[in-house]
Amino acid sequence: MIINKYLQIFSEEYLESKSIDKLIEFTKKTLPSDGTDKIFIGCVFIMFDLGFTGPAACREYLVSIVKSGKEKIGDTNLLYFYVNRINTNKMVSKYLKKITQDLNFEKHLDLVIEYLEQFSFNFIAKVKSTYELKMQEKNIRVDKLLYLGHASLRIITNEGKVIYIDPYAGDNYDLNADLILVTHDHYDHNEITKIPNYNQDVTIITNKEALEDSHHQTFELPYVKVEAVEA
Repeated sequence: MIINKYLQIFSEEYLESKSIDKLIEFTKKTLPSDGTDKIFIGCVFIMFDLGFTGPAACREYLVSIVKSGKEKIGDTNLLYFYVNRINTNKMVSKYLKKITQDLNFEKHLDLVIEYLEQFSFNFIAKVKSTYELKMQEKNIRVDKLLYLGHASLRIITNEGKVIYIDPYAGDNYDLNADLILVTHDHYDHNEITKIPNYNQDVTIITNKEALEDSHHQTFELPYVKVEAVEA
């Protein structure tokens, strides 16, 4: 997890040279400099001070520390209590001593939590996301062949051409027609007026065009081949 890698880098720098230059630079690039940055840096210091350094410096521990700012015992904020009553690290005090004076403390705290939570692994959310994508793919495939009712169908080709067959049933005739096929001249198969919009080069093939001089015809269009057969 990339955030853990960064936390370990900050930890190594701090332990080796007591420097926090990389932590400050990272925070400036990542979080707003309105108090949100101080909460992040201060809580990272608490994590180091509690001994979670090197490989032990990780998002899970840091999130727990930050979330303590949302918890209270009575009227006492737990993060504030730790900083002012338990903490002995001057760097923690430098960044968090005045958190109660931050009028937007809750907002800034939520921003840090939101940032850290994006790196969490949520198996349930991952499976749900995969499920939704699969369903979307399925719906796209199903939408290409849509049964409208009775003998009526709507087909969308890979090129995006819209074909209506035996228009009569249903209401999904909103897409502009490129090709209309009518198998025979009964009212429940040839209600072409159900289709309000045609593309300029629309082709209409009815049973009359499909059967000429007792011969079944074949129509070669750029996007589809229509072949009439005996029913």
